[in-house]
Amino acid sequence: MATAAIVGGGSFGTAMACAARRAGLGVKLWAREPEIVESINAGRGNPVFLSSVPLEPGIEASSDIGETVRAADFVLMAVPSQFLRGIALKMRDALRPGTAVVSCSKGIERGSCALMPEVIAEVLPHAAVAVLAGPSFAKEVALGLMTGVTLASSDLALAEQLAKTLSSANFHVYASDDPISATIGGAFK
Repeated sequence: MATAAIVGGGSFGTAMACAARRAGLGVKLWAREPEIVESINAGRGNPVFLSSVPLEPGIEASSDIGETVRAADFVLMAVPSQFLRGIALKMRDALRPGTAVVSCSKGIERGSCALMPEVIAEVLPHAAVAVLAGPSFAKEVALGLMTGVTLASSDLALAEQLAKTLSSANFHVYASDDPISATIGGAFK
């Protein structure tokens, strides 16, 4: 079973953990808040974000970012854009070269005006970078409602592989080779 590391225990990271479990993946979720880690591991859900949504069973949470990403087949970065650079720096030494890192963060970095995949490529030059974007809402994704998103990478084969891996009955992921447009569309959302 492939393993997805979800970096970010907020509403969208938690929702993507649910989507990844529904796709049949092993899921490790990193959260900085100890109460979120404890609650998810106890099977009580995310008490801070999406408190009313039951989570898919089998999601493992950790406050150790290195442990979370070290053995992952790919990483979904679902942290607020203003924190993405710092968190990527914290995981840099644990990330295996060539591991796909998918930006789920919407926005443009303050100060540099860099797009999120540009930040990831700069901080994690040994990673394969992709972007997940689309008209989605965390609560709907977490509940398993019908959702369609785009996964884009300049490496279309990588985008297709990740799209197939993350897709499930109600979570449709479409591959694209245009990460810039997907990123800009997400930033304007």
